Amino acid sequence: MQKMFKKGLAVLAGGLLSVSAQATPAWTYGFTVDSYNCFTTECGAEQAFFTSKLESLTLELTAQAVQDGHAQIAITTGFDHYPDVFTKVRDFNAGFQSLDASAWDLQTDLAQGMCRSSYRCNVEADLGVAALLSGLLRLDTSNDNVFMTASSTGLWSGYINSDGPYMTFGNEHRPFFTGAWQLVQPVSEPGTALLLGAALLALGVARRRNTDCVGVPSLLA
Repeated sequence: MQKMFKKGLAVLAGGLLSVSAQATPAWTYGFTVDSYNCFTTECGAEQAFFTSKLESLTLELTAQAVQDGHAQIAITTGFDHYPDVFTKVRDFNAGFQSLDASAWDLQTDLAQGMCRSSYRCNVEADLGVAALLSGLLRLDTSNDNVFMTASSTGLWSGYINSDGPYMTFGNEHRPFFTGAWQLVQPVSEPGTALLLGAALLALGVARRRNTDCVGVPSLLA
């Protein structure tokens, strides 16, 4: 009975180890604003508003992109006569697992190759992946346009065009900012580590019980 129990636990642990090995980890990067130059009369409120939106941006890259050192995405969905009719213009993704730009009224479904906003949307990125990201990132939504770029130094600079609540548009009235994309943490598939730990703990308990029973006649013998 104990042998069957131990064998079953060993099979479970082996299966979980296999799942853990096959799990696809993602690498999450967040943006931090270093400087912001505003042009509206409500500078303090404007800066706080757009800084919060910029720092809510999150890029999740695949482990393959980190290994290759490069990630690209280009998705454009255009509005065509009616609010619920969208035309997909481009759909290309290499290395992005997810992109959170919900604070900019932009939702992305990378599995379907679609982006959604109130009117239209465009997502473009061409990244060099290292300790700090380099390259370019562009978001175009119904209300805002964000463009940022950086060299291999990892210092990003960009601008924002917005229709409100703070009107920032044109070369003379759009705010400029600097910042950096930094690695938040590598993330494994949810639950795998917990299941694996539980299986290994159960194996340890079974082994200890078996050791304690050495030399004791089995009642089922």
